[in-house]
Amino acid sequence: MKKILYIIGVLLALASCTEEDAAVQPQEVTTQTFSVAISEPDYAPQTRATVTMSRYLLEMYEGSLSATPVRQENSSGTFSVVMKKGVDYICLFWADEGADAYDASNLQAVEQATATHPGTTAYCARVTVNSNNFDGNITLRRAVAELSFIDKNGLTGADNTLTVTYPYASAVMNLGTGKVTYNTGSSVVHTLTGITSPTSSAEAFASDFILAPAEERSLRELKLQLNNEEEKTIPEVVVQANYKTKITGEYK
Repeated sequence: MKKILYIIGVLLALASCTEEDAAVQPQEVTTQTFSVAISEPDYAPQTRATVTMSRYLLEMYEGSLSATPVRQENSSGTFSVVMKKGVDYICLFWADEGADAYDASNLQAVEQATATHPGTTAYCARVTVNSNNFDGNITLRRAVAELSFIDKNGLTGADNTLTVTYPYASAVMNLGTGKVTYNTGSSVVHTLTGITSPTSSAEAFASDFILAPAEERSLRELKLQLNNEEEKTIPEVVVQANYKTKITGEYK
């Protein structure tokens, strides 16, 4: 008698499991569209022409940044994506002038493609979206800090060269956290050439761009050399993404 009851119990358990599996329904999905626009900082107002880049990228993570992302790249800034209804997605956006400017193969580890070249502008955003309250209009802001070099005595000549030595070997930006890691090692050197005199000594004679975090960060021992003049060292420079840092002094 005990043996018969045991067999019946097993059959009931199996039947219950089968009924539960049959009740599972596929996740409902929807197709949504992101439209990307670029916003310049207040100190660099836009002209009437819309600011555009040659490359736009999207990484869309389901639930958390540890998930495998859906990745898209195009030259238009418009993305069509499939989303599960009611699910949160973390979306990372990036825009630049192409693969020669930045290595953006992973938007949690973006870095300048060629560290010895002067920097260029690039733009980014992080948003969390859900199909229940979807807004596909995305505004990107500068992912870089602008360093603006001003000679208080006025720069002369038509073919000047400024050599900028940064106190790090590489800068790696994580769009997911907004942080930039400045790795130690051989210093990054940018050489700005063909510099002419500005119209006023109060204006910058040259500018450079570097990846910078969303929060202020200090860089120590930045070195500057104009032509063959003596190299000057700036003890501390504060940088922040979407902001300009003016470096005013006697370069010659």
